[in-house]
Amino acid sequence: MIKTIKTDLICSECGNIFPISRKANKQKKELHIKDLYCPSCKKETKHFEMKNGDIYIKKISGKEESDRNEEEKMILRLIKKK
Repeated sequence: MIKTIKTDLICSECGNIFPISRKANKQKKELHIKDLYCPSCKKETKHFEMKNGDIYIKKISGKEESDRNEEEKMILRLIKKK
């Protein structure tokens, strides 16, 4: 049986979250950027890939503003856009 892991893709334009499944041996690095069609934006946009997106967002939300890197700040801005 092939094990799959839930991964979330976040649109860089609108912040929409798309859940996908990937094979365990085909995982991408955290915040991997992928160009995909976004049904909300109705165009191809860059998407950030996150394993356990909910957990990642909670983790970076709990950090102090000064301790967040630029990618983390951008992810939070996208989520708030929604």
